Amino acid sequence: MKRPLEGINPNVALLWETRADEIPEDLLPEISDISLRNPVENLGLPFLYFVDSSIFSPAAQAWEKSKKNAGRHGKPAYTKHPPGTTAYKQFWEEEERRCIHGYEPIVDGKPCGVKITGEHYFYLNYCRIQLKIKDPVSGRTQKKEEFPAFLSMDYYWFHTLDRAENPEKYGKDLSEKSHLIMAKARRKGWSFKNAAGAAYIYFLVEDGRVVIASQYGDKGKETFSMALVMIDFVNKYTEFRQPHTSRRNTKNDCYIHSGTIDLETDSYVGIGTSIQTISLKDKPDAAAGLSATRFLVEEAGQVEQLKATLEFSLPTLADGEDLIGIMIVYGTGGDMDKGAKEFSEVFYDPETSDMKGFDNIYEQGGTQGKCGYFVDELWFRPSRFNHKGISYQGVDSQGNPHRWVAELSLNTERKSKAKGSQETYGTFLTQRCKTPSEAFMVINSNVFDVASLQEIYSRKRFNGEFNFVSTAGRLTEVGGKVRFLPDLEGKLRPLSFPHKTSGEGNRLDGCILQYEAPRTIEGVIPDGAYIVVMDTIDIDNEGGQSLCAIYVVKTMRYANQIGGDEIVMEYVGRPKYDTIDTCNRYAMYMCKYYNAKLSHENDRGGKTVVDFFIKHREYGLLMNPPERVVKGHIPNSRTLLRKKGHSMGSDEMKTLGEIYFKRWLEKVRTTTEDGRKIRNQDVLPSRGLYEELMYYNRKGNFDRVMAMLGGALQLQENFNEFIAEETDEETAADWFAEKIKQYNDKSS
Repeated sequence: MKRPLEGINPNVALLWETRADEIPEDLLPEISDISLRNPVENLGLPFLYFVDSSIFSPAAQAWEKSKKNAGRHGKPAYTKHPPGTTAYKQFWEEEERRCIHGYEPIVDGKPCGVKITGEHYFYLNYCRIQLKIKDPVSGRTQKKEEFPAFLSMDYYWFHTLDRAENPEKYGKDLSEKSHLIMAKARRKGWSFKNAAGAAYIYFLVEDGRVVIASQYGDKGKETFSMALVMIDFVNKYTEFRQPHTSRRNTKNDCYIHSGTIDLETDSYVGIGTSIQTISLKDKPDAAAGLSATRFLVEEAGQVEQLKATLEFSLPTLADGEDLIGIMIVYGTGGDMDKGAKEFSEVFYDPETSDMKGFDNIYEQGGTQGKCGYFVDELWFRPSRFNHKGISYQGVDSQGNPHRWVAELSLNTERKSKAKGSQETYGTFLTQRCKTPSEAFMVINSNVFDVASLQEIYSRKRFNGEFNFVSTAGRLTEVGGKVRFLPDLEGKLRPLSFPHKTSGEGNRLDGCILQYEAPRTIEGVIPDGAYIVVMDTIDIDNEGGQSLCAIYVVKTMRYANQIGGDEIVMEYVGRPKYDTIDTCNRYAMYMCKYYNAKLSHENDRGGKTVVDFFIKHREYGLLMNPPERVVKGHIPNSRTLLRKKGHSMGSDEMKTLGEIYFKRWLEKVRTTTEDGRKIRNQDVLPSRGLYEELMYYNRKGNFDRVMAMLGGALQLQENFNEFIAEETDEETAADWFAEKIKQYNDKSS
């Protein structure tokens, strides 16, 4: 529903209150809340439906009209007034005022009630960008230089940027000036917008300096080159022109400095602005000592030492407690590789890194804490969706995003892409993301089905399933019997992923979560109904940051009576006091509580587990190594020399664990009436495990996943959980050799 908003001319814009009324009723079940909600409710601005957005580009329209009238050989102009006349001077004074202070068009003899920022006005009216144009005759797509179109998406970005950079314009204290971090879907034009910002500062901010940083310098060079195109255009056609004393645009050296040299006095004349690029490869301190009006970090997901870069660079943008410049850190889905983890950590905890935090309204479901600024695929997807003879547009001629149309179009494309490889489909999701969690998926080094896991995870978060499937509490032993005591006061908190390792209140203790109490048959918990698996830690001091992960898994031995293939309890954390013994005690209590045996990782802290269980006369609760499984695939493995637990110390053992755990996750539990297969990975209760699985790679620290890799080996060893893949013609060794090549290629 759209309605007039007081103070705004209804012929310019309306308040866009709801969107469901424009959606055909039979399509509503296919639309998520991402399309239906207000996408700017965290910005403090009304969500507007623009009725006539052409009024924000008067200068560009005048230039285009002049170009058409001038013909092939004439020179277009922004104004008909001859240079040197009073009218000509007044025209450019007014244009400069609009670029600096913003522009609110006069409609029907009075201000229309909608104002765009000065930088947005400069972008729309004085910047030329490369657009892909499809020839209606040949059907070929070619690039053409045009002025940018007005987009609602840009309206909100430029307002957000102006409020962060110039809070005093909006009645705020200068201390509220802030840096920005943003994640976005691909091809939303941010390089053009940032290039325009660089050109804007070059022409209109005295002593302005723009630094464009990227991992290898190449992304910065691309933005720099775009800025040069804009600078050349402005110098040619406007009175904003600024000649340069220096201009370089080579592979490793991009720099431009405005002004001229007075030959008579040999002195510099000009406003003293500059733009330069730097490479951050192996040099997170490359910007140390470089003060800047605006510092851009391009494709932050590629920056391998992003946090170190921020530590070195942010102080150069401040004078004491006051910011003299701001940083904009941004990245695109699909480009998240080595720097993805640090980028995601800063994005999800922006205020710790002095970035502006926004309410995280971007995931399915309600608001979930703070995060950076996010632009999803649905903001700008110029597509069409045909339904019952009607063609609906993803973006209309006024720049309004019809997000539900974009989502239906995107869903159709996703279904097509899902038929390809898991990696290709996963990469597509990161590039055309609906949510930040999709944008930050790590595909290339992950052996698990990230796309499916992400879809399940998002659905569970949207439905609030993680909120009610677990009970936090403690295990205690009284009179030789272990009991679970729920935390009725709400004091215990499980750790998230990635967990915070510093800052006040960021304790790593974690807590025990129960998903299901022990099930009995005729009043007794049967032997072999459960196993306990544990990823250990071996540094018993506060400086260590690795976590202990313990899971209780219900086996399939009594599936007909009590169910199976379920995680029923977990502990993930690092107790502050008596760290190792406390973890071992948790594991022992879980064994007793569920009448289960424990398989622990025996590579690092394995000896402490054995010693602890011997000390407490519970050695019999420890499981033997998965000998049959390991021998079948890794003959002569030395890990079998250890008497208890399982090893994850070698790449071969990790590969074996990955293979069997992946098979466990994808194992079909049941098939619904409509033919949908329900797999183990569809019913995982552990939010943290989903999050680790989506980010998993061999190089990172993934304690939850490592525990379950060992558990999968023991399930196969003791309960024959999986159907063997070997055939008569294919020996176990041959099968595993092929698998290890596959998985190591993917994990390298």
